[in-house]
Amino acid sequence: MTATAPDLSVGAPMPTITLPSGMPAAVGTVYERDTVTYTDRDVHTNKFETRRDTILTIQGHCRIWVEGEFRTGQRTQILLAPGAELELWVGGGVSINQGTEINVNTGDPSRVTIFNYGTDPVVIAQDNSVYANVYSPNAHMELHQNDHFYGGFAGAGL
Repeated sequence: MTATAPDLSVGAPMPTITLPSGMPAAVGTVYERDTVTYTDRDVHTNKFETRRDTILTIQGHCRIWVEGEFRTGQRTQILLAPGAELELWVGGGVSINQGTEINVNTGDPSRVTIFNYGTDPVVIAQDNSVYANVYSPNAHMELHQNDHFYGGFAGAGL
């Protein structure tokens, strides 16, 4: 029996990311800190950042569109209530930092989807746990120092 190896010099076709419709007008920068709950909420912003030890709870179906960077501070927790889903569109890179936990409480990656439509990478750096599906057709994803990623990734590289 003989087999032909696939041509690995040509990348697989990437999914097209469609930006969300029906979103509110973009606001400047969203800085979240302490304990915050988003319930069936649409957020459209230029930059989204959490401070150290922020707990963001998602209830219902939430969509966050960040035209610039999405960044978590140390030990941020993004928790999903029963039945909740989070869709995150990012144009300026994703930085998940130092001990952040995303969707760890459910352990179900299908409930969080990250669409990185820009050319800046998705960076998961230092002791993080992320349960999500990530689409990044124009940029790669990096994992550093004891990071744990559970879910699917389709992107320019890992």
